[in-house]
Formats: sequence, structure tokens, C-alpha cells
Amino acid sequence: MAKSTPAMIMKPAEALRAVERVKELLKKDRAKLEGRLDAAVIAGMEEDAGLLATKIAGAKTVRAQKMALTLRQNLTAEQIIALVMALRSAMKKGRVSDELRKAAGVGTSISPNSVGSALNAADKIIKAYGDYTDELRVVGVLPKDVETLGEMVSALRVTDGSQEGKKTESKLTTAERDAAQRRLEAALLKIIGAAELELVFTDPERMKQYQELIPARPKKKKPKKPATPA
Repeated sequence: MAKSTPAMIMKPAEALRAVERVKELLKKDRAKLEGRLDAAVIAGMEEDAGLLATKIAGAKTVRAQKMALTLRQNLTAEQIIALVMALRSAMKKGRVSDELRKAAGVGTSISPNSVGSALNAADKIIKAYGDYTDELRVVGVLPKDVETLGEMVSALRVTDGSQEGKKTESKLTTAERDAAQRRLEAALLKIIGAAELELVFTDPERMKQYQELIPARPKKKKPKKPATPA
């Protein structure tokens, strides 16, 4: 039966601080504790601490890049919707044919929070211009209007693709960070366990320093039972 993935007991920054503290303690106790541990436990913990620090920094960078892409994406989508609505308004005021109105999507709703909705609305107008150029020119729509719309559509599709790439990268970075932290915490717990066995009689105060490497979590308060009516 496969083991379940253990829950993390610390925040990433807390885990790194715990490693720095245990390294100080191990300056005195390493030789004694290594006899109780697998050879790779301490070295593996130190290696994973370096990896965790790198992944924390990487996650922050990816998160900032995602935010920048989202802002750019939202701005471009807003501009597309504004131009689409202006073009639709020109068609309504110019009383274009029902066929053109339908082809251009006049009267259909656009979701302000949906990239796909903005792109779909713009694509319809771009295609309609190719099919009804003369009728649209009569109501004031110029080639440059549709070219501008096409450029914004292309830019939004590029940004949207980059955004999806960053989402995938973010998930991968987070998974790698969490894996490194779980290994680090497992090693740290083994070291604490070894210290408890080694120091329980010889130096209980120092043993307590190892135990305090894991930050205490406040206990959840149990909800009060409602008072029994008299």
C-alpha cells in the first residue's frame, strides 16, 4: 500500500530557519548523532535547504511574472472590448443589414472577465469586415480600425499563451519546492529524534533546544456548545 504524502509542518521560511539553527547545534553534536542516523540524513538536509531556498526565490519570480502578464492581459482585453463596442455602435447607428449585424455579433454579450469572450467578439468583426467591407466603409469603419483590432487580438493571444506557460511553470516550481521541504522536514525530525535519544539523560536542556526547532502551532479552539435553554 502506497504511503500518503505527509503534510508539511512548517512554512518554507520557518524550515530554512530551523536548518540554520540545527546546523549550529550540530557543530557540537554531529559526531554523536551521526552514529544514530543514516549517513545521508544530515548532508541531504543541507542540500535540500539550498534547493528549497532556490525554489522559494523562483516561485516569487514566477508569481511576479504571472501578475505582470495578467495586468497586460486585462488591459489588452479591455481595449479590445472598447473597440469592438465602438465598431458595433457604428453599425447600429448606420443601420447596417441584419446579415452584417449577425455576422459581426452585434447584440451578443461580451464577458468583461473572459479573454475568450473578448477574442471571440473581435474575431467576428474581423471576419465580417472581410465579408462586408463596402457596407462597413459606408458607416465609417476604416481598414486601420480593423488592423488595430487585429494587432490587439494577436497581442492578447501571445500574452494569454505566456500566461498559461507561467501557470504551468508555477505549478512545477511549487511542486519541486514542496518536495524539497518535505524531505528537509523528514531529515530534521530524524535528527531531533536522534538528539532526544542521545541527550535525554546527559543534557536534557540541550535536547529541548532540538525539540524547539519545530515551531509550536496554536491549538484550534473548540466551538463552544450552545447554552441549554432554561
